[in-house]
Order: sequence, then structure tokens, then C-alpha cells
Amino acid sequence: MPVSQSVIEAVQQSYDRCLSNIIDGKGFLEAFYDTFFSSDPAIRPMFDRTDMQKQAGLLKHGLNMLILYSSGWPSAKTAMEKIAFTHNHEHYNVRPEMYDLWARSLMSCVRKYDRDFTPALALQWEATINPGIAMMKENY
Repeated sequence: MPVSQSVIEAVQQSYDRCLSNIIDGKGFLEAFYDTFFSSDPAIRPMFDRTDMQKQAGLLKHGLNMLILYSSGWPSAKTAMEKIAFTHNHEHYNVRPEMYDLWARSLMSCVRKYDRDFTPALALQWEATINPGIAMMKENY
């Protein structure tokens, strides 16, 4: 069942606030990768040959698609299916448990970077990102 439009809009507004905030000289996406890399020593080496500036742009787009995926938007579904394919065991080999670390890292940064963050908003974020994360895990 798709997430309601009002929840999608609340999460998108939160994401926009996160992107516009700089803390300790770091933007949201850079802080996310710092947090994600520190969550498990196996993660950083997966990005050794990655242009992190380009990767930040991919993450920004991917997060938008993840948010819209839960609304049932067909273009987001197609985009997320492509991301799932490139991240499966035959390609980037992102193991299913890494998505839990990814989601925890994301939520940690949302809490920090969204000045209007509330526990209710956390639940809206989780309801919004969980369908896409579940799909990514299933397509491993």
C-alpha cells in the first residue's frame, strides 16, 4: 500500500531542510557518508575507487527516488529497480544487512540536519524508506 501524499510531502520537506543545512562545515550528504562508513569497517573499502563528489549526486537523486518509490510513482519504481539491480550480489554486492546500517546512518543524519525533526517525523521517514529498502534486500 502506497504511503500517503501528505507523508511523502513531509519527508520531502524534511529532506530539503537537511540538504540546506551545514553543520561543522559539512553538508548532509557528506555527513551521511561519514556516518555510514563508520558504521561497519567493511563499507569504506567498497568506495575506494569512487568519486565521492559524483557519488553524493547519485545519493541525492537516489534518496529522491526512494522517497517517491513509496508513493507508487512508476518512474521511481523503475529507478529503484535499476538501483537494486546494480547493487545486487552480481554487481556491487551490497549485502542485505548493509541496508539496515544505511538506514540507521540516514536517520542519524536526518535527526541532526533537520532543524524541525520530531519523533513523528522519524516514523514518517521510516514508513517512506522502508518499502524501497525492503525491495533492495529482496533483489539481492
